[in-house]
Amino acid sequence: NGPSLSVEDLSTACGLSVGTLRELQEYGLLTANTVAGQQFFDEEAMAVANVAARFARFGIEPRHLRLYKNAADREAGFVEQIVIPLVRQRNPDARARAHETADELARLGQELRGSLLRTALGDLLNGRPTRRRGLRTTAVASDQPRSRSNSDTSDRSGE
Repeated sequence: NGPSLSVEDLSTACGLSVGTLRELQEYGLLTANTVAGQQFFDEEAMAVANVAARFARFGIEPRHLRLYKNAADREAGFVEQIVIPLVRQRNPDARARAHETADELARLGQELRGSLLRTALGDLLNGRPTRRRGLRTTAVASDQPRSRSNSDTSDRSGE
């Protein structure tokens, strides 16, 4: 199943410190296989470490990457709901269709996510103020002075 690297070998290969790789593990972004008490990392772990190293060039730390892990877990749950009936059939053709379906859904998800992200960032990158819906609306408003509550203004009325 591909290369099995020790944490030291993975560190050398991706350029991240062993400590940073351990942080990636703590946040669930990097998983190891344990054999005889020794941890080994496969090619998916190598891919995650390489991407994390590229994020690090922008000052992005492992804790900031948790949002990608959370999103991937949610998406995996969604795909699982769709392919589980195929997996339960226990015949080789159904299992092959399950793999094909999961791969296609993952590809479609990547395509949709990319498009949605480009749309969400489009206004910002084109010099227009952004007004995103949901939780981020408060982040846009935080750039402006906060209004004081009645108790704050009443404290100042005596000045």
